[in-house]
Amino acid sequence: MEKTGDSLNRQADSEPSSFVERFFTRFLKPKDVSTVFGETIDAGKKQIVPVARVRYMGGGGGGTAARKDDLPTDRGGGGGGYLSVKPLGFYEITEEKTTFKPAVDINFFILIATIFTLGLALIIKKSIKK
Repeated sequence: MEKTGDSLNRQADSEPSSFVERFFTRFLKPKDVSTVFGETIDAGKKQIVPVARVRYMGGGGGGTAARKDDLPTDRGGGGGGYLSVKPLGFYEITEEKTTFKPAVDINFFILIATIFTLGLALIIKKSIKK
């Protein structure tokens, strides 16, 4: 990296080396459809385009370096982030038509089945006590 004025500029031929650098390079650049829509997959006479919901947040802090009585008094900061990618489904593109096929959220069905089973068990328990 070279310092120009008050901003840091990465040389054009260098690649991000750490996961954090790759993450921020990909997600903090101007958004385009490839962030949500995956790469097209050719499957014979049809094409598949995966679709996902992407959520991310990030934050960071800074630090200071000062000297007091000829002793360094450094103070630092930290950072963190959140990334969530949820598949929504895919588009199936053929010469005749384009259709969207949603991904099945199995957790939702498990939750509904659990609530239904518990409710049914409570009803049966109350009817047996009478």
